[in-house]
Amino acid sequence: MPELGFAQRKITLLVLCVSVAMLGTQVDGPPPKAIAAYLISGACICLLRILSLREKPDLPRSKQTKAKPPGSQHRSASARLRVKLLRGARRIATLSRAPEIWVPPTRNVRVAGLRIGGMTYLATDTGNQSQELRIPEAIDPTSPVASKADPTPRLNRLLDYASMSPSARATYLNWLATGRNDISVDPKYMLLYFSGLERRLLIDEADDDAGIILDEVNRLQNLYPAKHVVQRIFSRFLDAVSLKYGSEEISPGLTDLPDLPAVLKFRFGAQLADGRPLRAEDLFIWFMNHPERRLRTPALRCAEEFEALFKLRFDARFPDGLTLKRPRKLFKVHYKSASGSFSVSMTPEHKGTPVPDISGLRQPVEIAQEISDDVADDLDKLSRFLGRSPDGRASAQAHALLPPELWVAFPNPVMASLKAWASDLIVEGGFAPASDVFTRLNGAAPDKLNKRQITEAVTALARINIGMAPDPRFALRGARSDEPVALYRLETPPEAPQAPACPDIRSFILGLAAGTYIARSDGQISERDAIALRTIADQETIPSDQERPRLRAELEWLIAVPIEWRLLRRRLGASSTTDHERLQSILDVFVKQRPTSSRADAIERVYRAGGLDPELARRSLTSARAPACPKLDSIRIAQIQSDTDQVSKVLASVFHDAVPEQPSKQAASSDPAGLDEALSSILMKTIGFRSGNPGDFSQEAETHGRLALGAMEAINDWSFEQYGAQLIGDAPDYPVDAAVAAAILKDIHRKA
Repeated sequence: MPELGFAQRKITLLVLCVSVAMLGTQVDGPPPKAIAAYLISGACICLLRILSLREKPDLPRSKQTKAKPPGSQHRSASARLRVKLLRGARRIATLSRAPEIWVPPTRNVRVAGLRIGGMTYLATDTGNQSQELRIPEAIDPTSPVASKADPTPRLNRLLDYASMSPSARATYLNWLATGRNDISVDPKYMLLYFSGLERRLLIDEADDDAGIILDEVNRLQNLYPAKHVVQRIFSRFLDAVSLKYGSEEISPGLTDLPDLPAVLKFRFGAQLADGRPLRAEDLFIWFMNHPERRLRTPALRCAEEFEALFKLRFDARFPDGLTLKRPRKLFKVHYKSASGSFSVSMTPEHKGTPVPDISGLRQPVEIAQEISDDVADDLDKLSRFLGRSPDGRASAQAHALLPPELWVAFPNPVMASLKAWASDLIVEGGFAPASDVFTRLNGAAPDKLNKRQITEAVTALARINIGMAPDPRFALRGARSDEPVALYRLETPPEAPQAPACPDIRSFILGLAAGTYIARSDGQISERDAIALRTIADQETIPSDQERPRLRAELEWLIAVPIEWRLLRRRLGASSTTDHERLQSILDVFVKQRPTSSRADAIERVYRAGGLDPELARRSLTSARAPACPKLDSIRIAQIQSDTDQVSKVLASVFHDAVPEQPSKQAASSDPAGLDEALSSILMKTIGFRSGNPGDFSQEAETHGRLALGAMEAINDWSFEQYGAQLIGDAPDYPVDAAVAAAILKDIHRKA
């Protein structure tokens, strides 16, 4: 037989009382029987009164089996709550004769001529109720309401319908009747409505309405994204009810709560109570929801990669999980309503006992922060790339910037095709247009390449065992978009950490750059010079064999692409003593080849720019140009000497009586004062002193065994001191200033 409802039980007891009373009046027996009948009737009446006060009318009893409410299908089965009602906590019946009733969502009540809908409390009997027992959320239909809603009134007090002015009541009722989504009104009206939802779940424990109420709270929260106070109120409420109506699937989302969410405290407290260690997923959720977390930009910009690498690093550090010491303090949740009208205290239980409170544990947060910082460092390059190219996440360069541990978790098919293309190019010689490389890496090539972009490309290619020259970290400059680059194969496995570059690699490249500049001074680099430079690169003593392919590729690029003298001069000027020694050995190779005048000028330029003594270059060049010593025939010399003696005797016999001619006065010297004999001769022939036709300065300097650049500087110093201007211009034409030349010729003729 099914159990009777509350209304049926009241009627049954009432009929029983009347029957017993009538029975007492008809009893003819002794008075005690009549008295007993009256006592039974009185007891039934008292029982009826007790049931009226304590039962929830027309609602399932707490011990009855209840269907799961909508939205609570993921409710945690292990969290059993002991709820203690504190100040202002009085359960309200639904559509009963209690002073306040809850209007279900399916009902639509009318107040002051407005249909305000359900999900509110309605005051039905306020005359016999004291002010202390009145709930502020209940709408009293008898309270005066203004005829027209005023959008401007503000609530003088927080969340109390009875204390509102008539115009404020009109505004509140109109807000309820028009969809409850007008955010232009004071948010306090919305919070008054929300306070009723709080009471319904936490005090009345209306599980049947839980799904609808939680959906409504989420809707209200989305209406006020910029109201931080309102957001905190909603977050506190959802956090408190999550212990009862939350999901077992906890996402590691970021929260604005001042502490860990209650559902996480219960979860990890139960885990500690069972003696289970924390896994990577547990610590990541703990850290991401902790208010003291410090997340750097890579963790936010590369969220998926950050989570995956965080868990990998945790598993590597704690393969058996992280075991924590169990705290003594027990976990409790204290909640105060938005209206301040009631408070509750909840004690979650796991397997029938309270769980420890993990709020004070510092070790997990500190360990997680260390792992987070380490992971952020490894994702920094990828984060910077995505900051500049938000649409480049699927590119080959973005994948190459991932830490090697994540390559399997985040595959990219573009990398395989890029590696195959680069490998084929290396077989064919290794040269490719820089624009093609960047197009394959990023999908498009920028019009102008900078050092950062080229360095990122070099780093990306290194992940697939491909090197690229020039590398702006070591070379004199990077490639331009319209220039080729040299690709080569790296021997280091891609998953192995890249070894730091040899400290002397810059010095090696600088010396080879100077060599290519000298070799190109004749117009182009000959095959002989290219072979000599490759031999130098192969014979250099390099501490790391991994740098040998890099050095060779940098040389091949220098052979293919001319280097600017201005850039080379600046780098030579900043060279060190070690650079000078390596530079001297490379220059000696070209000096011994009996260079042409243009190459000799280039050698002297490099000497001067590198801080080397140019006199060393002159002596080396002079010795290289000097012809071989002639072989003397001693017999021929003796014969010539004998003939000379005989001629001398004949002449002495013929002219012994002649009067010796008086020596004439020595002619005045016409050489310019301050210049040696060789420089004077070069100067005279250059300005056409005797012939009247100016000579070729470079050729004259070579004839006298001087370097054109050194001779030019010496003569210009002299002319500037004597005439205040330079006589000879820069290479390669070495033009002569006609005015200075005329002044020099005038002075020479005057002195002569």
